[in-house]
Amino acid sequence: MPLSDNEEKILAEIEANIRKSDPGLAQHVEQSTVYRHSGRRIVFSVLGILALLIIIVFTFSSSAWPVAFVAFALMVIVGISLVDHVVKIGRAGVDDARKQAHKINPPSSWRTRRDS
Repeated sequence: MPLSDNEEKILAEIEANIRKSDPGLAQHVEQSTVYRHSGRRIVFSVLGILALLIIIVFTFSSSAWPVAFVAFALMVIVGISLVDHVVKIGRAGVDDARKQAHKINPPSSWRTRRDS
């Protein structure tokens, strides 16, 4: 649902006030994207899973199997986080593609398609 003209004007005023009051924050927000944030999280998750897998391999066969159990539980939690961030990037990509497609060929309403 697109914003009304009044809502767009209010958002523009808020953005201008933030740029005046805290330019560092405005620049940080402009540079932050779902891709950058989730991409970083994905890299850390994969590295964490590999490190935990190594811990499991070296501790499971010894008498320190409780350490391996805790490492496995942590690996499951990190894996869930990994999947969550992959899904976020996927959704953002689909949304970006949809927005790009709507710019090229704006959707018509149901009524105009049915009448023609």
